[in-house]
Amino acid sequence: MDNQESMQLLEEMQQNPILKCVRCNSPFIIKKGSYEHKDGTQKQRYYCNECKHWFVFFPNRPKPEMVVQGKLLNYAIRLRRLGFSYHKIRKYIKERKNKTVSVRAIWYAIKKLQNIN
Repeated sequence: MDNQESMQLLEEMQQNPILKCVRCNSPFIIKKGSYEHKDGTQKQRYYCNECKHWFVFFPNRPKPEMVVQGKLLNYAIRLRRLGFSYHKIRKYIKERKNKTVSVRAIWYAIKKLQNIN
């Protein structure tokens, strides 16, 4: 391999970074089929050989916060006591606090706090 070929390979690798599993961060993933997304585009499905997790890579999607703490937790608890569903709490936090939090994180934080008290 000459110098020009190695430079081209290096540039190609920089443009296409190695994908890693979204759950365990392992580089040992393989392509396993595709599916049609709701916007009509075909999305590649991946399978992690380490943790056996299936996922679709969305590079521009912000990751939700998995831990609800401090003022955000107090806010979620107050909304829950007012009778809001977990999905409405998530939507309300996204609109008012401009934070993306998963429904599961809200549920887990409130459940954990209720077990302590």
